[in-house]
Amino acid sequence: MSTLITHMSTKRGEGDDGETSVNANTSPSSLEAADIIDNSNNNNNNNNLNTPVKQQHQQQQLQNNLLSPTLMSNGVPNIDLVKTSLVKNRVEIDFSAKAIKEGLFSMWTSCADNKVNYASKDLTIKIDPPQLVFGDSTSTSITSSTIVNGAGILNNASSSSSSGQGLTMLMKNSASANQTTTGTSIKEEDAVAAFEYIHHCIFFGLSSMKKDVIQQMDNYFIHIIKDNPSNVKSILTCLFDIFTYYRSISKAEEANDAKRFSALSLALDRFIEETLSNGLRDASEFSLSHLQKQFNAHLTEQLKKMGNQDSSLFNDAIQKFNYILSQSVEMVESIEKSKIISKAMKLDTYHEKIARQKSKSLSNKEFFLFHLKYRKMNIDSRPFYGRANFSSDKSFLQWKKVEENNLQKLSQQLQPKEEYLKSVWGIKYKEKDTIGVIAIKVVQARDLINKEGSIVKPEPHIEIEFENEKKRTRKVNGLNPVWKEHFNFQITKQNQNLEIEFSVWDGQGTESSKVFLGKCKFTIRELMNYVKREVSWVPLQKRSSRSKVSGDLKLQFHFLDYPDPKSPYPNHFHYYRILLEKLLSIDIQQQQQQQGSDIGSGSPNSSSPNNLSGANRVLPFRRKAIDITKPISLLSNQSTQILKDYAERYGLLEHTTKLILVEYLIKLIIDDMALEYIPEVRGILKYILEIKFSDFCGLTIIEEKILKELVEKLSVACNTWISHFHTVFPLNTPTGSLRMLIDIFYLLRSSELCQLTPLPHIIKEMYEKRFNQAIIMAQTMTKGTQLGRASTIIRVCDILLANLDIDVKYFARDFPTSEVNILTVSIQVYNDLLEKEIDKLTEHGANNLQELTEFLELYFKLKETMIKFKDIDQKLALLPIPILFKQCVLQWTLHSADQLQQLIDKLCQNEEWTPVSDDTLHSKSVGEVFLGCYHALDVIKSLRWEDFQKFHKDGEHSLFEIFTNFTVVISESIIYYTTVIRDLSLKALDEAADDIFLLSDSYSQDLVQTIQTVSLRFNNIQACLGHTEDLISVLLRIMASYRLSPSIVNEMSRHTYKAINDNVRTLVDRIYNRLSPVIIGEIYNIVGIDLDKSKNFVVGFFKQIEKNIDQLSNTNNQMPVSVQLTPLLQYIASKLQLFSQHLYYPLTKQLLKRLWAGIINILDDMIFPKNKNLELSSYQLDMIDGMVKCFGEFFYIDGEGLTQKAIDKQSERFIIIIMAYREAINSGVRNFDPLGLKNALKNINLANLRPDLGALKKLNINLKGIPKQLDIFSLIKNTIERKQKERKEREDGTQSRKSFNIPKLKLPFKIVLNK
Repeated sequence: MSTLITHMSTKRGEGDDGETSVNANTSPSSLEAADIIDNSNNNNNNNNLNTPVKQQHQQQQLQNNLLSPTLMSNGVPNIDLVKTSLVKNRVEIDFSAKAIKEGLFSMWTSCADNKVNYASKDLTIKIDPPQLVFGDSTSTSITSSTIVNGAGILNNASSSSSSGQGLTMLMKNSASANQTTTGTSIKEEDAVAAFEYIHHCIFFGLSSMKKDVIQQMDNYFIHIIKDNPSNVKSILTCLFDIFTYYRSISKAEEANDAKRFSALSLALDRFIEETLSNGLRDASEFSLSHLQKQFNAHLTEQLKKMGNQDSSLFNDAIQKFNYILSQSVEMVESIEKSKIISKAMKLDTYHEKIARQKSKSLSNKEFFLFHLKYRKMNIDSRPFYGRANFSSDKSFLQWKKVEENNLQKLSQQLQPKEEYLKSVWGIKYKEKDTIGVIAIKVVQARDLINKEGSIVKPEPHIEIEFENEKKRTRKVNGLNPVWKEHFNFQITKQNQNLEIEFSVWDGQGTESSKVFLGKCKFTIRELMNYVKREVSWVPLQKRSSRSKVSGDLKLQFHFLDYPDPKSPYPNHFHYYRILLEKLLSIDIQQQQQQQGSDIGSGSPNSSSPNNLSGANRVLPFRRKAIDITKPISLLSNQSTQILKDYAERYGLLEHTTKLILVEYLIKLIIDDMALEYIPEVRGILKYILEIKFSDFCGLTIIEEKILKELVEKLSVACNTWISHFHTVFPLNTPTGSLRMLIDIFYLLRSSELCQLTPLPHIIKEMYEKRFNQAIIMAQTMTKGTQLGRASTIIRVCDILLANLDIDVKYFARDFPTSEVNILTVSIQVYNDLLEKEIDKLTEHGANNLQELTEFLELYFKLKETMIKFKDIDQKLALLPIPILFKQCVLQWTLHSADQLQQLIDKLCQNEEWTPVSDDTLHSKSVGEVFLGCYHALDVIKSLRWEDFQKFHKDGEHSLFEIFTNFTVVISESIIYYTTVIRDLSLKALDEAADDIFLLSDSYSQDLVQTIQTVSLRFNNIQACLGHTEDLISVLLRIMASYRLSPSIVNEMSRHTYKAINDNVRTLVDRIYNRLSPVIIGEIYNIVGIDLDKSKNFVVGFFKQIEKNIDQLSNTNNQMPVSVQLTPLLQYIASKLQLFSQHLYYPLTKQLLKRLWAGIINILDDMIFPKNKNLELSSYQLDMIDGMVKCFGEFFYIDGEGLTQKAIDKQSERFIIIIMAYREAINSGVRNFDPLGLKNALKNINLANLRPDLGALKKLNINLKGIPKQLDIFSLIKNTIERKQKERKEREDGTQSRKSFNIPKLKLPFKIVLNK
């Protein structure tokens, strides 16, 4: 620092007149603010105040005396810069900012205003996440073979369809928009078995009876028809079948209860024949309310015909109708569910047809009850849930208890419906010991016989009679009818020895007139051999010998044997997974089609982070936003219900089904980046972990394995995706997924199932990588340019701020602030890394001006960055910018010194030297120079002082060097400015000297302009005093606020004021030097002392005022001294009058003081000649005494000029010496030494003395060498009395000017003393 200041002092310190430069190493002064200006005249006293104790005392006194600045909220003093108005009548000057814009400290201003344009650049930091690696395995799911090995069994439910060798659930990624995530190939027999099992649930549901079906599902049929108009046929078929069935029951019950069933039967007849057959012509007519309305009309009509007005019968019939409608809806629902299963499973048509018929044949109460018994008997050896699949017997027994309770609940679900049918419809179920079902398909007949003589073809139908049960086909016209109708008969141990008979009848005419066309019989034991579907042509037989029969009947038989209760139970976990995968596949496809416009390669998540370098992949389904408060709609309502029914029917626990689902979802999320499913995974995972650690049975061994692998994959995904959440979740989309992923992270960590890096470490490492990426991005922006490292860091700051805004807007709320606040972590990381970068960058300062400019631009960018950081976290310890940039700021002050000098030169060269306004007395250059100084002070104030209070030591701020340099620059700049102004003024004064200072009655215009210019320049020098005073006051206030030593500012004030005063003194001396020859010559002439003839201007002087030379040359002229001085006083007055029109008052006062001091010095030379040979006469002493009095009155100017005190200070001792001189002459003393008397009186303050001779004699006056004849004390007494008399006469209005006839000096303005 000392080197830098020394360099500055060497460069700027020497003025044209060899003025002493400011040295920062000068002993500190302890000047007080109120005494700064006066200290320029008391430099000798400063040397006595350099002790540390004295300095500390003075500094404390200074701080106490200064006004306390107003503190802003951040503790920074709010200092108002008050500029002195150097104008008359206190009119303020409005200086323009021209100096700031045109070079004065402009580097700082331009750097502060300079902003980088990023219009075409994306500042988002993008870091691609790495490929997810899951140990040695790349599989997402446990294979079915693993499940087989874990359970020990995977057995057949039947010899044809219930077996399997295991299913590999390794899912492959989707490759196109039309392909979804699926597993590897599923074996056909496994798919068929799953198809059959789910159809058992569909065709024999356990749902409770629907209440208020019309209100809840009024438009159900309409929606189905709108989705697919071809559904009308299946709906009508269901309605016909259900209503026909219950109509037959109603007719059968009519015999027992005609009152309740007669009207119902007739109304059902009309409803079937009129409404269902011909009355439904539009989709809207398929609403349940419309169907009920039609039935109401038929029922009302029948009751009227019957003359029955009983409302209870009407309501009872309506309730029965609503029940029939509910059964119809259930049948249609089962058909729709079957369609969904068919679409999902995509079985071969033949296999699907067989499986569906087989399931339909076994979908009855008997088979359901058998299955419950089957489950219960295999409870110990159950696949997936058996005893071998639990880690402890306790867990198994807990599960077993739950399973037994579930079986009991299932067995009771049929009771409400059975009781209703029994009590309302009279339908009673008999318990049967069923061993199987005979599934029969009546295909067709051929070559049937026609009735003799009949020209009308028969309408044959078949009646099947078994035990006490009779079933029939529909009627089909022709001799070769085709029916293709299916019938099922339950086989028990009791009826397996019975026969089943098929009879063919011509259905024309009434029931009693129908014609027998043939029959065939089979024993049940014979049909039980048809364990596979077999089709046979069977010849028709006669009923009696008289029967005429011909033709054959084509029948298909299939005996469906119930499984042996002792046989192994199927692994429904395996089939449930198949079913879930298939249903998810079609549901995702359907959702993708519905939201196709929102899906595509342009989607924010359309590229998987596992393969970001490849082509964009289209996801199976993508949602824009997720409501995390609601379950995700991954499966349709129908699919969800299907899976629920399957799990309930076959004993899969809820957490097991959720585990299967979450397994699939995790695969989907990882492989296809389907991030919108993360909330669902979080909810399921939380539930499963609660089960695992609960008092319940817990998880099976296989479930534990699956969970372990899923946790491993999730832990890898959490670590990777959270550390790259900006890329994985751009702008936090899908909404809510990131928050749920963080929740999953904490779930896994709290479960202790895996080792996870603490989240703060992950976030910190992530932001370190993002900072490095920001540097790479910034380097790319500056590549190929001349910009340096500082410009790169500026762009790094802009990138960081842009991404910080993204964090604030989108991501901050999703992270738990109690453990990791990403904003605080990111700011701390950025702060630390920026400090390292900048410390290294600014360690040696700038090497050139371009680099310095970039450093200052970086300074402002960092300040902006730190303000942003501080807004986010008030407690954060910010980057110590001023300390890091101290060397740069020091370099800037050096550069600013050069700028200021250049500006001063420019202002001085181009200045027109016209006042700023009519009221001003100086030019605008001084204003612009100090405006630049104030601007520099604003720059220093802009440093972030509040961040560095901790660096204070012993009352000295760490940035003291910057303040030192700043004040040195200001001080030297002011000195340089006043020196330049002085030199310009002297030059102009010298050029106009002959015209200005030769006596003339008229002045040329050029002369007036020259005087005006010189005067304004005088004013500019004096104006620096006022501005400097304000500037120093502000500096001292700042230093007091920050406990900085004011020594450097005091040094600045001392040198600056000294230089300004020296410059003013030089200018005043130059004016006096131009006036002095005339004054000296005239004074010597009046006194009668000869001068060197070559230097005597008196003759030429009086020639120009046309006076009598002879008269003036007469040394013995007895004219009064005032008359003799009149020409000289008029000459002086004319010159002062000209300057005073333009001079600022302090300069006029300075000139008056100089003239008065010069005249006294001239008279001194007469009384105290250097050769000591001159002896004055009494006349000459009288003339000198009179001149002192006349000149004193002249410069007093009726109180508007010099003060009486100032006049007396110069003349009092002089008058005493003249009186002593005259006394010595009169007394004949020849050894009198006037100079010795002068030295004896120099320490006497005559202003405070009274004319008391006794008191005067007590004064300590060294009278050695003074003749004893001279009564010095009496002379002093007489002098005091004389001065008092003159003062009294002046106060009484007796003007000595009139008695002396002294010319009056007129100034163009009112001078107020002690301004």
